[in-house]
Amino acid sequence: MLVHAFNPLAFGKAFRSILSGVAISQLLPYKTGEYLGRLLYVKDENKLNAGLLSVVGSFSQLLITVLFGLIGFLIIQPIAYSNYFVVSLILLLAVGLLFYWFLPQTSLKLNNPFIAKLQTALGLTNRPLLLKILGLSMVRYLSFLIPYSLLAWHFDLGLQASVVDCFFAVSCIFFMQTVAPNFIFTDVALRLVIPVIVFSGINSSGTTMDYVPGMMVYIFNVAFPMLTGAFLIMFAKFRQS
Repeated sequence: MLVHAFNPLAFGKAFRSILSGVAISQLLPYKTGEYLGRLLYVKDENKLNAGLLSVVGSFSQLLITVLFGLIGFLIIQPIAYSNYFVVSLILLLAVGLLFYWFLPQTSLKLNNPFIAKLQTALGLTNRPLLLKILGLSMVRYLSFLIPYSLLAWHFDLGLQASVVDCFFAVSCIFFMQTVAPNFIFTDVALRLVIPVIVFSGINSSGTTMDYVPGMMVYIFNVAFPMLTGAFLIMFAKFRQS
């Protein structure tokens, strides 16, 4: 949706670009490689605009993750934290939402070629489009959150905790996994350790089952797409050779 104005993509090609992004994202911290994978299917002259707008899409996903993570921390308090932490998160979220809201009106009056390109990319956005992207980001987030929460409730990780408690516990897990530096060598470790920390804060039994739902979600939502994306990249390179 973000790049459609200057580089229309068929759904199949857009789908392949996302899978390629997932494959490359695991190689660099904070999944920065995801942008490189997405740009494989964009025309060369449009790569810069597409890359900048891809950051906008990822920023909308980050806002949703921080929002639900903040609510989760306030409701279930899985780990000890200071009031400064909560205040900092609220300020960060407020600044992020304001920045997102006024993004289409941003005017950068600097004589710099990159700034000029950035201004051109931002000019391709508008508030209705950004609201759609934010809504889709929430749908994407829930597609991860709901299965994980139901699995955590099914395995009784919180010792009779309700589905709602599991829902907010998982939102805390996603937030902590997002802010932690992760790439292919640490991603799996974080998905093993963080759920144990969070569920132990809501009366978990402390069994090794704490990480099972997260790994199941990881296998289906990350590992399979990552392998598929890697295959698509190799197939694309093979066709070009």
